Amino acid sequence: MEYNMTIDEAIVHAKEVSKSDACYCAEEHLQLAAWLEELKELRIENKRLTDWVNDLQSGMYINCVYCGHQYGPSKEVPTIMADVLKEHISNCSEHPMSKLTALNRDLVSALEEVEKFLNNDEQYSGDCGAWREWFKGVSKVNLEKVRAVLG
Repeated sequence: MEYNMTIDEAIVHAKEVSKSDACYCAEEHLQLAAWLEELKELRIENKRLTDWVNDLQSGMYINCVYCGHQYGPSKEVPTIMADVLKEHISNCSEHPMSKLTALNRDLVSALEEVEKFLNNDEQYSGDCGAWREWFKGVSKVNLEKVRAVLG
């Protein structure tokens, strides 16, 4: 007859054997009991994390980690959850990406204004010509970089 011990029974058994007078390997049994207890804890943690990952991957809901807003279940949310989260991020006042997006918008607007100003030849005369050309080059390069980042 085959008997399979549970992990709890194995822990108890290893501890009991380590206390026995007939046991010449008490330290090894204590170490075995400690390993089994650790294994039990790790299995519980692994199950918890596996369940968490399964919930995340099931499409049940998504969360904004900055404001805590939660979307779901999936029947309330469009199929492409990533797009919903991106839209939320662009409007979430707590999310750093929305602040960067707003800052980029402001920078593009400011660079466009500088570009308009620098392209107006009537605004400059005399010694300002060299500065005008330098500013034009700087604003053009920066505006192109910002536009490339923003797509």
